[in-house]
Amino acid sequence: MENERGTVERIVKLISYLASKEGDVGIKEIADELQLPQSTAHRLIQQLMALDMMQRVHGARRYEFGPEMYRLGAMIANKVNVVQLATASLHRIVAYTNESCALGLYRDDDATLVFAASVESPQQLRYQLDLYKPVSVLWGASGHSILAHLPPERIKSLLKKEPRSPTGLPPLPIRALTKELALIREQGFSVSKRGEKIDGAAGVSAAIFGPSNRIVGCFSLFIPRMRYPESRESDLARLVVKEARELSDVLSGTRIVRSR
Repeated sequence: MENERGTVERIVKLISYLASKEGDVGIKEIADELQLPQSTAHRLIQQLMALDMMQRVHGARRYEFGPEMYRLGAMIANKVNVVQLATASLHRIVAYTNESCALGLYRDDDATLVFAASVESPQQLRYQLDLYKPVSVLWGASGHSILAHLPPERIKSLLKKEPRSPTGLPPLPIRALTKELALIREQGFSVSKRGEKIDGAAGVSAAIFGPSNRIVGCFSLFIPRMRYPESRESDLARLVVKEARELSDVLSGTRIVRSR
């Protein structure tokens, strides 16, 4: 039984290692990473190849995932529930900030955000979001946290299609917008106090990424501008960024969900 458990653990570590690599790998690399004799690493590979979960690269003594591994990966990906994974983060952010927080999911086909879940502030003055209503990524902290990672030509195309925000405001001049988006990429979060999506609202947002650095969405705080905590802005941003990065790591497969 102990030997069987040891084999299972080695195979799980092997699969995790292979998933973290960009390309194919050789037996020596596997053996070095897992601290195993090369004969043992080779035997593990052979066991996975027998199940079509690994395959040999044509013309080389190197190995890559096989068709069965990709089939299983696709099945698992279809079961990933981002809203469920984000729920604990939303509650932690609201508990610390005392402000409303939402999970926005990005739709690349029309460059919009859809807020799929939110936790409201316990304070009397707060904003209630319209869930599942698409909003362009041109507007607000939440939109700009996504917009910062889109190609410049896509941004210019969006600006032509939507010259006014939901509250009737024009976009920033292109030079100012370009500078703001560069800053967002540098610091990892966006801030907006213009009330572009909700009149009188301010926000702090951070993007969430999935496999291959694909944009998944964002966490976004919604705060009445009249009580926006300027002195705590860096603390709020630090928390939102931390939760967004942890969820990104889970979605991209670089870490497991923490138990709390």
